[in-house]
Amino acid sequence: MLCISVVFQVVVFITVASLGDYGNYRRRGLVVSSTIGALATCCYIFVPISASLYWLGGLLVIIANVSLGVSLVFYNSYLPLMVKDSTAGSLLRHRRCQMPHSVDPPSSSGDDPFSGEWTHLVDQ
Repeated sequence: MLCISVVFQVVVFITVASLGDYGNYRRRGLVVSSTIGALATCCYIFVPISASLYWLGGLLVIIANVSLGVSLVFYNSYLPLMVKDSTAGSLLRHRRCQMPHSVDPPSSSGDDPFSGEWTHLVDQ
């Protein structure tokens, strides 16, 4: 059943990914898909242990796996927005623009752990 759910995931991911990336359905898709996945997972409690209802457990596995995977797709669609608005990202871009193109060699003030008595270990 897990293999079948992965095949369904491939189809649904390709279909739903553009809604999360280009549409205004990020939040709604995240809430709906994670709620369906959580409810399907909670329904495992109600499936009795009998051979005649194994199909119901398999169906719940497919629904839970696909919907929780779709919720990850919608969650990942928020990542470009978070990076664009973050202050750490803007600080890194600012520092990268101010970096000189040439880097000075390290000074020989004795701060280098690979100078002096450590050189023979590096050369081997």
